[in-house]
Amino acid sequence: MRTSKVDWFQMNSLTSSSIFNIGDSTHIRASAKVIAIQREAELFLGREGNFKDYILFKRSYPLLTLKRIPTVKYNESNMIHVGSVRVTGASTSSVVQVGSTKDIKCYSRVKHIRQLLSDRREKEQGEREEG
Repeated sequence: MRTSKVDWFQMNSLTSSSIFNIGDSTHIRASAKVIAIQREAELFLGREGNFKDYILFKRSYPLLTLKRIPTVKYNESNMIHVGSVRVTGASTSSVVQVGSTKDIKCYSRVKHIRQLLSDRREKEQGEREEG
């Protein structure tokens, strides 16, 4: 085990299942499922936010198969020393770490929907013209 020392660290934003870690860890798991609906008008249908309604959230995650490469490590010191770190932002299942990790798995699924009044008007106009 090593000691991690950071003299100065600034992070403006850390959101949505992200991890900030100073030090070593064995396993890191981060996951996020997000449905973001932006509407021009306040209209709530009552079924917003149901992950089952979108195939995106039903798909399996693709897993990487990594080939192990034999390595030999020699650490002259039991100390990880970092002078300064500035992070603007870490979002949606990301990891900011000073140290080492044996196993990291991060997942993220984002469905972003924009519903504009002009889209609705155009659809209604098309239905009237067809009918």
